[in-house]
Amino acid sequence: MPRKREILRLSGAGLAVALTLGASAVLAQGNAPAPVLVAPFWHKGDPIAPGPDAAQQGWDASKPEGEQGRDYDSIKKLPDWSGAWALDEESFAKTVKASTQVSDTDPGTPRLQPKWAAYQRANGAANDGHGPAGGVQNNARQCQPDGMPGMMTTPLAFEYLFTPGRVTIQSSSGEIRRIMTDGRGHSKDPDLKFPGESIGHWEGDTLVVDTVAILPKSEIYMGLPQAAGTHVLERIRRIGPEKLEVRTIVNNPMMFAKPWIYTRTYSHLDQIAFDNCFENLRDKGDQIDLTPPPMDK
Repeated sequence: MPRKREILRLSGAGLAVALTLGASAVLAQGNAPAPVLVAPFWHKGDPIAPGPDAAQQGWDASKPEGEQGRDYDSIKKLPDWSGAWALDEESFAKTVKASTQVSDTDPGTPRLQPKWAAYQRANGAANDGHGPAGGVQNNARQCQPDGMPGMMTTPLAFEYLFTPGRVTIQSSSGEIRRIMTDGRGHSKDPDLKFPGESIGHWEGDTLVVDTVAILPKSEIYMGLPQAAGTHVLERIRRIGPEKLEVRTIVNNPMMFAKPWIYTRTYSHLDQIAFDNCFENLRDKGDQIDLTPPPMDK
């Protein structure tokens, strides 16, 4: 997996920091930046959309349209996303840029709050050989899931599996994400998980997904863990015979000065090849064992 190794090197591959911010503690402290106003999605008043023109951009979309895939007859009428999909070269380059640079003016990078911008800069310093001994850590290096939203921009392949009331996204790393499309809302008190809790519905050929309850150990992208309370909104659609598009808004006022909005595109593959991160694992915590494995006799 040379591309994943490359982005691990370029992006700093994560920080060996423990994030213990809890949502209740953050709210109690009252020190979160003022939320950005915009049109609601699933959660009334939640600042998930980019601005007052959100409705014109197609983000204020809370009503399903057309087939919802709640039985196999309905699934037959949904868009064909068969095969596998992998981040294309252009989007891979955008992900590397976002994960290695800090800027208040470049539209290709998120507007990070000072604490998180410092984490990002530390990642960059580590990449140049000036970081902590043994390099920085990230989920993949520890054989942990990337989590949401980072798993969607890793240089891996993905399958979309349609079953009644659910779309399952399976990564070639074995990471799995389930999007419930059976009409339910979010749980009142969901458990925090790497992929979070994803509720979706179809609007014609577009799958609209709302994700909350993401475990803080999950990564925004490779090398940047997150604060509690991250909220992700996606619009996923096939835009051509060989292309899939995912438009994303990531919002967490503790991390971002304003919601981060980005689009990534994926190229079609005939099939997916699965990996297991424990196979040939050489990581021993703070350093990597480079001793060649014994030769077969």
